Amino acid sequence: MKNLSAQIGILIAAMFLWENMAVESAAQSDLSAALALEEAFVETIDRNEKSVVSIARIRLDPNPQPPQRFNPFPFPDQRDQLRQNREDPRSPEFIPNEFGAGVILAPQNEPEKRYILTNYHVVKGGPVFGRGNEQTESLLYVRFVSGAGYHASILAADPRSDLAVLAIDYEKLQLKPEDLKPLRFAQHETLRKGQIVIGLGNPYAIARDGSPSASWGIVSNLARAPKPPPDPETFTVSPEETLHHTGTLIQVDMRLNLGTSGGALLNLHGDFVGLTTSLAALEGYETSAGFAIPADKRFQRIFETLARGEEVEYGFLGVTPQDIPSAELTLRKLPLGQSGGAELAQVFHNSPAGQGGIKRGDIVLSIDGRTILNRRDLMREISLLGPETRTTLKVFRPEQGRALFLNVKLGKWPSQDEEEMIVTQPRYPGWRGLQVDYPTGRSRFLTRSFSYPDAVLVREIKADSPSSATELQSGEFIATVNNRPVRTPAEFHKAVEKLSGTVVLKLIDGREIAISDAEPDAP
Repeated sequence: MKNLSAQIGILIAAMFLWENMAVESAAQSDLSAALALEEAFVETIDRNEKSVVSIARIRLDPNPQPPQRFNPFPFPDQRDQLRQNREDPRSPEFIPNEFGAGVILAPQNEPEKRYILTNYHVVKGGPVFGRGNEQTESLLYVRFVSGAGYHASILAADPRSDLAVLAIDYEKLQLKPEDLKPLRFAQHETLRKGQIVIGLGNPYAIARDGSPSASWGIVSNLARAPKPPPDPETFTVSPEETLHHTGTLIQVDMRLNLGTSGGALLNLHGDFVGLTTSLAALEGYETSAGFAIPADKRFQRIFETLARGEEVEYGFLGVTPQDIPSAELTLRKLPLGQSGGAELAQVFHNSPAGQGGIKRGDIVLSIDGRTILNRRDLMREISLLGPETRTTLKVFRPEQGRALFLNVKLGKWPSQDEEEMIVTQPRYPGWRGLQVDYPTGRSRFLTRSFSYPDAVLVREIKADSPSSATELQSGEFIATVNNRPVRTPAEFHKAVEKLSGTVVLKLIDGREIAISDAEPDAP
Protein backbone atom coordinates (compact mmCIF):
# COMPACT_ATOMS: atom_id res chain seq x y z
CA MET A 1 0.00 0.00 0.00
CA LYS A 2 2.93 2.29 0.85
CA ASN A 3 4.43 1.71 -2.58
CA LEU A 4 1.07 2.40 -4.23
CA SER A 5 0.67 5.69 -2.33
CA ALA A 6 4.21 6.69 -3.27
CA GLN A 7 3.57 5.90 -6.91
CA ILE A 8 0.33 7.92 -6.88
CA GLY A 9 2.20 10.85 -5.29
CA ILE A 10 4.90 10.73 -7.94
CA LEU A 11 2.23 10.59 -10.69
CA ILE A 12 0.38 13.62 -9.29
CA ALA A 13 3.64 15.56 -8.97
CA ALA A 14 4.53 14.66 -12.54
CA MET A 15 1.12 15.79 -13.74
CA PHE A 16 1.52 19.16 -12.00
CA LEU A 17 5.01 19.54 -13.44
CA TRP A 18 3.82 18.66 -16.93
CA GLU A 19 0.92 21.09 -16.63
CA ASN A 20 3.23 23.90 -15.51
CA MET A 21 5.65 23.12 -18.32
CA ALA A 22 2.77 23.11 -20.84
CA VAL A 23 1.53 26.48 -19.58
CA GLU A 24 5.05 27.91 -19.72
CA SER A 25 5.57 26.45 -23.20
CA ALA A 26 2.27 27.92 -24.43
CA ALA A 27 3.23 31.32 -23.00
CA GLN A 28 6.61 31.12 -24.71
CA SER A 29 4.89 30.14 -27.95
CA ASP A 30 2.45 33.07 -27.70
CA LEU A 31 5.32 35.46 -26.96
CA SER A 32 7.31 34.13 -29.92
CA ALA A 33 4.31 34.67 -32.21
CA ALA A 34 3.86 38.21 -30.90
CA LEU A 35 7.55 38.98 -31.33
CA ALA A 36 7.51 37.56 -34.86
CA LEU A 37 4.55 39.82 -35.74
CA GLU A 38 6.29 42.78 -34.14
CA GLU A 39 9.44 42.07 -36.13
CA ALA A 40 7.38 41.87 -39.35
CA PHE A 41 5.94 45.34 -38.60
CA VAL A 42 9.32 46.83 -37.75
CA GLU A 43 11.06 45.34 -40.79
CA THR A 44 8.29 46.34 -43.22
CA ILE A 45 8.18 49.93 -41.94
CA ASP A 46 11.98 50.26 -41.93
CA ARG A 47 12.23 48.92 -45.48
CA ASN A 48 9.54 51.16 -46.97
CA GLU A 49 9.38 54.43 -45.05
CA LYS A 50 11.99 56.03 -47.31
CA SER A 51 9.50 55.67 -50.15
CA VAL A 52 6.95 57.92 -48.42
CA VAL A 53 7.29 61.73 -48.43
CA SER A 54 5.56 64.58 -46.63
CA ILE A 55 3.93 67.32 -48.69
CA ALA A 56 3.18 70.86 -47.54
CA ARG A 57 0.85 73.14 -49.49
CA ILE A 58 1.63 76.81 -48.86
CA ARG A 59 -1.13 79.16 -49.99
CA LEU A 60 0.15 82.39 -51.50
CA ASP A 61 -1.34 85.59 -50.12
CA PRO A 62 -2.66 87.61 -53.09
CA ASN A 63 -2.44 90.81 -50.98
CA PRO A 64 0.64 90.50 -48.75
CA GLN A 65 0.87 93.09 -45.99
CA PRO A 66 4.07 95.06 -45.45
CA PRO A 67 6.00 94.09 -42.31
CA GLN A 68 5.23 96.13 -39.19
CA ARG A 69 7.92 98.58 -38.19
CA PHE A 70 7.11 98.41 -34.49
CA ASN A 71 7.71 95.13 -32.64
CA PRO A 72 6.38 95.18 -29.05
CA PHE A 73 8.22 91.99 -28.06
CA PRO A 74 11.66 91.97 -26.46
CA PHE A 75 14.54 90.65 -28.52
CA PRO A 76 12.87 91.60 -31.84
CA ASP A 77 15.62 90.06 -33.93
CA GLN A 78 15.03 86.64 -32.37
CA ARG A 79 11.26 87.00 -32.72
CA ASP A 80 11.56 87.90 -36.40
CA GLN A 81 13.92 85.00 -36.98
CA LEU A 82 11.46 82.56 -35.34
CA ARG A 83 8.62 83.88 -37.50
CA GLN A 84 10.73 83.51 -40.64
CA ASN A 85 11.65 79.95 -39.69
CA ARG A 86 8.02 78.99 -39.24
CA GLU A 87 7.21 80.39 -42.68
CA ASP A 88 10.18 78.78 -44.43
CA PRO A 89 9.39 75.17 -45.53
CA ARG A 90 13.11 74.35 -45.45
CA SER A 91 13.24 75.01 -41.70
CA PRO A 92 12.58 72.21 -39.17
CA GLU A 93 10.34 74.71 -37.32
CA PHE A 94 8.06 75.16 -40.34
CA ILE A 95 4.44 74.23 -39.55
CA PRO A 96 2.18 74.08 -42.64
CA ASN A 97 -1.56 74.55 -42.29
CA GLU A 98 -2.26 72.35 -45.33
CA PHE A 99 -0.45 69.06 -45.69
CA GLY A 100 -0.48 65.45 -46.82
CA ALA A 101 1.80 62.68 -47.99
CA GLY A 102 3.01 61.07 -51.21
CA VAL A 103 4.57 57.80 -52.32
CA ILE A 104 7.50 57.15 -54.65
CA LEU A 105 6.57 54.82 -57.51
CA ALA A 106 8.08 53.61 -60.79
CA PRO A 107 6.09 52.78 -63.95
CA GLN A 108 6.10 49.09 -64.80
CA ASN A 109 7.37 49.67 -68.33
CA GLU A 110 9.96 52.28 -67.22
CA PRO A 111 11.32 50.93 -63.91
CA GLU A 112 14.31 53.27 -64.01
CA LYS A 113 12.08 56.37 -63.58
CA ARG A 114 10.67 57.75 -60.34
CA TYR A 115 7.57 59.82 -59.59
CA ILE A 116 5.62 60.93 -56.53
CA LEU A 117 1.97 59.95 -56.45
CA THR A 118 -0.50 61.63 -54.12
CA ASN A 119 -4.15 62.66 -53.89
CA TYR A 120 -5.16 65.55 -56.11
CA HIS A 121 -6.89 67.33 -53.22
CA VAL A 122 -3.51 67.43 -51.40
CA VAL A 123 -1.79 69.46 -54.14
CA LYS A 124 -4.69 71.23 -55.86
CA GLY A 125 -3.76 74.79 -56.81
CA GLY A 126 -0.04 74.05 -56.87
CA PRO A 127 2.38 75.01 -59.69
CA VAL A 128 2.30 72.99 -62.91
CA PHE A 129 5.46 71.46 -64.33
CA GLY A 130 7.01 73.64 -67.03
CA ARG A 131 4.77 76.64 -66.37
CA GLY A 132 6.59 78.31 -63.49
CA ASN A 133 4.67 79.85 -60.60
CA GLU A 134 2.49 82.14 -62.70
CA GLN A 135 -1.18 82.21 -61.63
CA THR A 136 -0.42 79.70 -58.90
CA GLU A 137 -2.57 79.63 -55.75
CA SER A 138 -0.10 77.63 -53.67
CA LEU A 139 3.46 76.38 -53.49
CA LEU A 140 4.22 72.71 -52.82
CA TYR A 141 7.13 71.54 -50.70
CA VAL A 142 8.15 67.88 -50.57
CA ARG A 143 10.39 66.48 -47.85
CA PHE A 144 12.04 63.04 -47.78
CA VAL A 145 12.97 60.85 -44.82
CA SER A 146 16.57 62.04 -45.20
CA GLY A 147 15.42 65.60 -44.52
CA ALA A 148 16.13 66.73 -48.07
CA GLY A 149 13.35 68.73 -49.69
CA TYR A 150 12.42 70.80 -52.74
CA HIS A 151 9.63 72.92 -54.20
CA ALA A 152 7.59 70.53 -56.34
CA SER A 153 5.33 70.95 -59.36
CA ILE A 154 2.43 68.91 -60.70
CA LEU A 155 3.22 66.77 -63.74
CA ALA A 156 -0.41 65.70 -64.25
CA ALA A 157 -3.60 65.49 -62.18
CA ASP A 158 -6.96 63.80 -62.60
CA PRO A 159 -9.94 65.09 -60.59
CA ARG A 160 -12.11 62.03 -61.25
CA SER A 161 -9.71 59.60 -59.56
CA ASP A 162 -8.45 62.29 -57.13
CA LEU A 163 -4.86 61.39 -58.10
CA ALA A 164 -1.89 63.54 -59.04
CA VAL A 165 1.76 62.93 -59.93
CA LEU A 166 4.56 65.30 -58.94
CA ALA A 167 7.80 65.65 -60.86
CA ILE A 168 11.02 65.05 -58.91
CA ASP A 169 13.73 67.71 -59.12
CA TYR A 170 16.87 65.56 -58.93
CA GLU A 171 19.19 68.53 -59.43
CA LYS A 172 17.91 70.38 -56.36
CA LEU A 173 17.95 67.18 -54.33
CA GLN A 174 21.42 66.26 -55.65
CA LEU A 175 20.15 62.76 -56.26
CA LYS A 176 19.80 60.30 -59.12
CA PRO A 177 16.65 58.26 -59.83
CA GLU A 178 18.34 55.11 -58.57
CA ASP A 179 18.91 56.83 -55.21
CA LEU A 180 15.15 56.76 -54.58
CA LYS A 181 13.55 53.42 -53.89
CA PRO A 182 10.00 53.02 -55.23
CA LEU A 183 7.32 51.04 -53.44
CA ARG A 184 6.64 47.62 -54.91
CA PHE A 185 3.19 46.91 -56.29
CA ALA A 186 1.64 43.63 -55.15
CA GLN A 187 1.99 41.03 -57.91
CA HIS A 188 -1.47 39.59 -57.32
CA GLU A 189 -4.73 41.20 -56.25
CA THR A 190 -5.06 39.14 -53.09
CA LEU A 191 -6.27 41.73 -50.58
CA ARG A 192 -8.94 40.20 -48.34
CA LYS A 193 -11.14 41.23 -45.44
CA GLY A 194 -9.30 40.69 -42.16
CA GLN A 195 -5.85 41.03 -43.70
CA ILE A 196 -3.35 43.03 -41.59
CA VAL A 197 -2.14 46.25 -43.25
CA ILE A 198 0.26 49.05 -42.30
CA GLY A 199 -0.28 52.74 -43.00
CA LEU A 200 2.50 55.31 -43.49
CA GLY A 201 1.49 58.96 -43.69
CA ASN A 202 1.66 62.51 -42.37
CA PRO A 203 -1.20 63.00 -39.85
CA TYR A 204 -1.54 66.57 -38.56
CA ALA A 205 1.74 67.47 -40.36
CA ILE A 206 3.82 65.76 -37.68
CA ALA A 207 5.88 64.20 -40.49
CA ARG A 208 7.18 67.60 -41.59
CA ASP A 209 10.68 66.36 -40.82
CA GLY A 210 10.14 63.83 -43.62
CA SER A 211 9.76 60.77 -41.40
CA PRO A 212 6.27 59.26 -41.91
CA SER A 213 4.14 58.11 -38.98
CA ALA A 214 3.03 54.48 -38.92
CA SER A 215 -0.24 52.82 -37.93
CA TRP A 216 -1.77 49.41 -38.47
CA GLY A 217 -5.10 47.62 -38.63
CA ILE A 218 -7.07 45.14 -40.68
CA VAL A 219 -8.96 45.44 -43.95
CA SER A 220 -12.62 46.01 -43.04
CA ASN A 221 -14.06 46.05 -46.57
CA LEU A 222 -12.91 46.18 -50.18
CA ALA A 223 -15.64 48.27 -51.84
CA ARG A 224 -16.71 51.35 -49.92
CA ALA A 225 -17.86 54.79 -51.12
CA PRO A 226 -18.15 58.29 -49.60
CA LYS A 227 -21.63 59.67 -49.06
CA PRO A 228 -23.76 59.41 -52.23
CA PRO A 229 -23.76 62.45 -54.56
CA PRO A 230 -26.77 63.64 -56.59
CA ASP A 231 -28.06 61.38 -59.35
CA PRO A 232 -25.92 61.38 -62.52
CA GLU A 233 -26.99 63.13 -65.68
CA THR A 234 -27.70 61.27 -68.91
CA PHE A 235 -24.13 61.17 -70.22
CA THR A 236 -21.92 61.98 -67.27
CA VAL A 237 -21.81 61.73 -63.51
CA SER A 238 -22.50 64.65 -61.22
CA PRO A 239 -19.73 67.28 -60.98
CA GLU A 240 -19.44 66.46 -57.26
CA GLU A 241 -18.84 62.80 -57.94
CA THR A 242 -15.44 61.17 -58.22
CA LEU A 243 -14.80 57.66 -59.40
CA HIS A 244 -14.64 56.62 -55.75
CA HIS A 245 -18.30 57.50 -55.18
CA THR A 246 -19.07 54.37 -57.17
CA GLY A 247 -17.49 52.19 -54.46
CA THR A 248 -13.78 51.73 -55.11
CA LEU A 249 -12.31 52.40 -51.66
CA ILE A 250 -10.67 49.98 -49.24
CA GLN A 251 -11.90 50.49 -45.67
CA VAL A 252 -9.47 49.82 -42.84
CA ASP A 253 -10.03 49.99 -39.09
CA MET A 254 -7.02 52.24 -38.44
CA ARG A 255 -7.41 55.96 -37.88
CA LEU A 256 -6.28 57.84 -40.95
CA ASN A 257 -6.61 61.39 -39.70
CA LEU A 258 -6.19 64.69 -41.51
CA GLY A 259 -2.89 64.62 -43.40
CA THR A 260 -2.81 60.91 -44.16
CA SER A 261 -4.10 61.51 -47.69
CA GLY A 262 -1.49 60.35 -50.19
CA GLY A 263 0.19 57.90 -47.81
CA ALA A 264 1.03 54.24 -48.31
CA LEU A 265 -1.05 51.22 -47.34
CA LEU A 266 1.18 48.13 -47.20
CA ASN A 267 0.66 44.45 -46.53
CA LEU A 268 3.06 42.58 -44.22
CA HIS A 269 5.24 41.66 -47.21
CA GLY A 270 5.78 45.39 -47.76
CA ASP A 271 3.77 45.42 -51.01
CA PHE A 272 1.98 48.66 -51.89
CA VAL A 273 -1.74 47.78 -51.81
CA GLY A 274 -3.39 51.20 -51.51
CA LEU A 275 -3.02 54.98 -51.38
CA THR A 276 -4.53 56.23 -48.13
CA THR A 277 -7.04 59.10 -48.23
CA SER A 278 -8.81 61.06 -45.52
CA LEU A 279 -11.23 62.61 -48.01
CA ALA A 280 -13.98 60.07 -47.32
CA ALA A 281 -13.88 60.90 -43.61
CA LEU A 282 -14.02 64.61 -44.38
CA GLU A 283 -17.16 64.01 -46.44
CA GLY A 284 -19.13 62.63 -43.54
CA TYR A 285 -17.79 59.32 -42.27
CA GLU A 286 -16.60 58.93 -38.71
CA THR A 287 -12.87 59.46 -38.32
CA SER A 288 -12.36 56.11 -36.61
CA ALA A 289 -12.48 54.47 -40.05
CA GLY A 290 -9.76 54.83 -42.66
CA PHE A 291 -9.96 54.59 -46.44
CA ALA A 292 -7.52 53.89 -49.27
CA ILE A 293 -7.61 53.77 -53.06
CA PRO A 294 -6.70 50.19 -54.07
CA ALA A 295 -3.38 49.86 -55.89
CA ASP A 296 -4.57 47.23 -58.37
CA LYS A 297 -3.86 46.90 -62.11
CA ARG A 298 -6.53 49.46 -62.96
CA PHE A 299 -4.98 51.91 -60.48
CA GLN A 300 -1.59 51.33 -62.11
CA ARG A 301 -3.05 52.32 -65.49
CA ILE A 302 -4.11 55.67 -64.06
CA PHE A 303 -0.76 56.26 -62.34
CA GLU A 304 1.28 55.43 -65.45
CA THR A 305 -0.89 57.73 -67.58
CA LEU A 306 -0.31 60.60 -65.15
CA ALA A 307 3.41 59.79 -65.03
CA ARG A 308 3.51 60.43 -68.79
CA GLY A 309 1.84 63.79 -68.15
CA GLU A 310 -1.26 62.72 -70.09
CA GLU A 311 -5.01 62.91 -69.57
CA VAL A 312 -6.54 59.86 -67.88
CA GLU A 313 -9.25 58.35 -70.07
CA TYR A 314 -12.15 56.24 -68.79
CA GLY A 315 -14.39 53.73 -70.48
CA PHE A 316 -17.80 54.64 -71.91
CA LEU A 317 -20.63 52.25 -72.72
CA GLY A 318 -23.34 54.63 -73.94
CA VAL A 319 -26.25 53.66 -71.71
CA THR A 320 -28.43 55.10 -68.96
CA PRO A 321 -28.37 52.54 -66.13
CA GLN A 322 -30.84 52.40 -63.28
CA ASP A 323 -31.24 50.35 -60.12
CA ILE A 324 -33.96 47.73 -59.87
CA PRO A 325 -36.30 48.44 -56.93
CA SER A 326 -36.09 45.61 -54.40
CA ALA A 327 -39.84 45.09 -54.63
CA GLU A 328 -39.51 44.35 -58.36
CA LEU A 329 -36.53 41.99 -58.25
CA THR A 330 -38.74 38.89 -58.20
CA LEU A 331 -40.69 40.18 -61.20
CA ARG A 332 -37.49 40.36 -63.28
CA LYS A 333 -36.93 36.59 -62.83
CA LEU A 334 -33.16 36.97 -62.66
CA PRO A 335 -30.95 33.85 -62.86
CA LEU A 336 -30.65 31.84 -59.67
CA GLY A 337 -28.15 33.36 -57.24
CA GLN A 338 -28.25 36.86 -58.79
CA SER A 339 -29.59 39.34 -56.22
CA GLY A 340 -29.51 42.45 -58.40
CA GLY A 341 -28.27 44.08 -61.57
CA ALA A 342 -28.15 47.33 -63.57
CA GLU A 343 -31.18 47.77 -65.77
CA LEU A 344 -30.61 49.78 -68.95
CA ALA A 345 -33.28 52.44 -69.37
CA GLN A 346 -31.64 53.73 -72.55
CA VAL A 347 -29.02 52.62 -75.07
CA PHE A 348 -27.76 55.44 -77.25
CA HIS A 349 -27.82 55.02 -81.01
CA ASN A 350 -24.60 53.63 -82.48
CA SER A 351 -22.89 53.71 -79.06
CA PRO A 352 -20.39 51.03 -78.01
CA ALA A 353 -23.26 49.26 -76.24
CA GLY A 354 -25.49 49.44 -79.31
CA GLN A 355 -22.73 48.21 -81.59
CA GLY A 356 -22.14 45.34 -79.18
CA GLY A 357 -25.74 44.14 -79.39
CA ILE A 358 -26.95 45.49 -76.05
CA LYS A 359 -30.60 46.59 -75.98
CA ARG A 360 -32.82 48.79 -73.88
CA GLY A 361 -34.31 46.78 -71.04
CA ASP A 362 -31.31 44.46 -70.72
CA ILE A 363 -30.06 43.88 -67.18
CA VAL A 364 -26.28 43.79 -66.77
CA LEU A 365 -25.32 40.99 -64.36
CA SER A 366 -21.51 41.00 -64.63
CA ILE A 367 -18.58 42.60 -66.46
CA ASP A 368 -15.58 40.36 -67.14
CA GLY A 369 -16.80 38.10 -64.36
CA ARG A 370 -17.23 40.91 -61.78
CA THR A 371 -20.75 40.84 -60.36
CA ILE A 372 -22.95 43.88 -61.01
CA LEU A 373 -25.70 44.54 -58.45
CA ASN A 374 -26.60 48.17 -59.25
CA ARG A 375 -25.88 51.08 -61.58
CA ARG A 376 -22.89 52.28 -59.55
CA ASP A 377 -21.23 48.89 -59.94
CA LEU A 378 -21.72 49.22 -63.70
CA MET A 379 -20.33 52.76 -63.82
CA ARG A 380 -17.27 51.77 -61.77
CA GLU A 381 -16.33 48.67 -63.75
CA ILE A 382 -16.78 50.30 -67.17
CA SER A 383 -14.89 53.45 -66.20
CA LEU A 384 -11.89 51.61 -64.79
CA LEU A 385 -11.34 49.66 -68.01
CA GLY A 386 -10.60 52.63 -70.25
CA PRO A 387 -11.48 53.29 -73.92
CA GLU A 388 -10.67 50.80 -76.69
CA THR A 389 -10.87 47.97 -74.15
CA ARG A 390 -12.83 44.88 -75.18
CA THR A 391 -14.96 43.61 -72.35
CA THR A 392 -17.53 40.85 -71.93
CA LEU A 393 -20.88 41.73 -70.40
CA LYS A 394 -23.27 39.14 -69.08
CA VAL A 395 -26.77 40.54 -69.58
CA PHE A 396 -30.21 39.14 -68.84
CA ARG A 397 -32.76 39.81 -71.59
CA PRO A 398 -36.25 39.60 -70.04
CA GLU A 399 -38.17 38.95 -73.26
CA GLN A 400 -35.97 35.93 -73.98
CA GLY A 401 -35.78 34.85 -70.34
CA ARG A 402 -32.08 34.01 -70.57
CA ALA A 403 -28.62 35.44 -70.03
CA LEU A 404 -26.38 36.45 -72.94
CA PHE A 405 -22.64 37.10 -73.12
CA LEU A 406 -21.88 40.13 -75.31
CA ASN A 407 -18.46 41.48 -76.30
CA VAL A 408 -18.19 45.28 -76.40
CA LYS A 409 -15.40 47.67 -77.44
CA LEU A 410 -15.61 50.69 -75.12
CA GLY A 411 -15.51 54.36 -76.04
CA LYS A 412 -14.36 57.29 -73.89
CA TRP A 413 -16.23 58.66 -70.90
CA PRO A 414 -16.96 62.38 -71.48
CA SER A 415 -14.64 64.44 -69.33
CA GLN A 416 -16.45 67.10 -67.35
CA ASP A 417 -13.71 68.71 -65.26
CA GLU A 418 -11.53 70.21 -67.98
CA GLU A 419 -10.55 73.19 -65.85
CA GLU A 420 -9.53 70.95 -62.94
CA MET A 421 -7.60 68.51 -65.13
CA ILE A 422 -3.83 69.05 -65.42
CA VAL A 423 -2.10 67.72 -68.53
CA THR A 424 1.46 68.62 -69.51
CA GLN A 425 1.87 66.20 -72.41
CA PRO A 426 -0.81 65.56 -75.07
CA ARG A 427 -1.57 61.92 -75.82
CA TYR A 428 -1.23 62.70 -79.54
CA PRO A 429 0.64 65.61 -81.14
CA GLY A 430 -1.43 68.33 -82.74
CA TRP A 431 -1.88 68.10 -86.51
CA ARG A 432 -1.98 71.38 -88.40
CA GLY A 433 -3.38 73.05 -85.30
CA LEU A 434 -6.01 70.37 -84.64
CA GLN A 435 -6.51 68.40 -81.45
CA VAL A 436 -9.02 65.58 -81.92
CA ASP A 437 -10.72 63.31 -79.42
CA TYR A 438 -13.28 60.52 -79.17
CA PRO A 439 -16.79 61.70 -80.11
CA THR A 440 -17.71 61.69 -76.41
CA GLY A 441 -14.38 63.13 -75.29
CA ARG A 442 -15.81 66.34 -73.78
CA SER A 443 -19.19 66.70 -72.09
CA ARG A 444 -19.57 70.34 -73.23
CA PHE A 445 -20.10 69.15 -76.79
CA LEU A 446 -22.84 66.65 -75.91
CA THR A 447 -26.60 67.12 -75.98
CA ARG A 448 -29.43 64.92 -74.76
CA SER A 449 -30.27 64.10 -78.37
CA PHE A 450 -26.67 63.09 -79.06
CA SER A 451 -26.20 60.15 -81.43
CA TYR A 452 -22.80 58.47 -81.25
CA PRO A 453 -21.15 59.19 -84.65
CA ASP A 454 -18.51 57.17 -86.49
CA ALA A 455 -16.17 60.14 -86.33
CA VAL A 456 -13.65 62.02 -84.19
CA LEU A 457 -14.38 65.21 -82.29
CA VAL A 458 -12.59 68.47 -83.11
CA ARG A 459 -11.68 69.36 -79.54
CA GLU A 460 -9.43 72.36 -80.08
CA ILE A 461 -8.09 74.49 -82.93
CA LYS A 462 -4.86 76.37 -82.32
CA ALA A 463 -4.85 80.04 -83.28
CA ASP A 464 -2.80 81.04 -86.32
CA SER A 465 -2.58 77.44 -87.54
CA PRO A 466 -3.54 75.99 -90.96
CA SER A 467 -6.78 74.67 -89.43
CA SER A 468 -7.72 78.08 -88.02
CA ALA A 469 -7.72 79.49 -91.56
CA THR A 470 -10.68 77.22 -92.48
CA GLU A 471 -14.33 77.26 -91.43
CA LEU A 472 -13.77 74.24 -89.16
CA GLN A 473 -15.01 74.80 -85.59
CA SER A 474 -14.46 73.11 -82.23
CA GLY A 475 -17.25 70.64 -81.48
CA GLU A 476 -17.60 69.40 -85.06
CA PHE A 477 -17.00 65.78 -86.09
CA ILE A 478 -14.61 64.49 -88.75
CA ALA A 479 -15.80 61.30 -90.46
CA THR A 480 -13.05 60.79 -93.09
CA VAL A 481 -9.55 61.94 -93.97
CA ASN A 482 -9.06 61.89 -97.77
CA ASN A 483 -12.05 59.47 -97.87
CA ARG A 484 -10.48 57.22 -95.22
CA PRO A 485 -12.91 56.59 -92.29
CA VAL A 486 -11.65 57.63 -88.84
CA ARG A 487 -13.48 56.69 -85.62
CA THR A 488 -10.81 57.18 -82.95
CA PRO A 489 -7.92 59.62 -82.35
CA ALA A 490 -5.46 56.80 -83.08
CA GLU A 491 -7.09 56.13 -86.46
CA PHE A 492 -7.08 59.86 -87.27
CA HIS A 493 -3.37 60.29 -86.52
CA LYS A 494 -2.49 57.14 -88.42
CA ALA A 495 -4.42 58.49 -91.41
CA VAL A 496 -2.64 61.88 -91.44
CA GLU A 497 0.88 60.97 -90.30
CA LYS A 498 2.35 60.59 -93.81
CA LEU A 499 0.15 63.08 -95.67
CA SER A 500 1.51 66.29 -97.17
CA GLY A 501 -0.05 69.06 -99.18
CA THR A 502 -3.77 69.71 -99.01
CA VAL A 503 -5.84 67.21 -97.04
CA VAL A 504 -9.61 66.97 -97.28
CA LEU A 505 -11.60 66.32 -94.11
CA LYS A 506 -15.23 65.29 -94.48
CA LEU A 507 -17.55 66.13 -91.61
CA ILE A 508 -20.59 64.10 -90.54
CA ASP A 509 -22.89 66.81 -91.92
CA GLY A 510 -21.43 66.21 -95.40
CA ARG A 511 -19.26 69.33 -95.63
CA GLU A 512 -15.69 68.99 -96.85
CA ILE A 513 -12.87 71.05 -95.35
CA ALA A 514 -9.56 71.37 -97.20
CA ILE A 515 -6.56 72.07 -94.97
CA SER A 516 -3.18 72.94 -96.44
CA ASP A 517 0.15 72.36 -94.75
CA ALA A 518 1.10 76.03 -94.99
CA GLU A 519 0.84 78.43 -92.06
CA PRO A 520 -1.68 81.26 -92.66
CA ASP A 521 -0.28 84.64 -93.63
CA ALA A 522 0.34 86.97 -90.73
CA PRO A 523 -2.14 89.86 -90.54
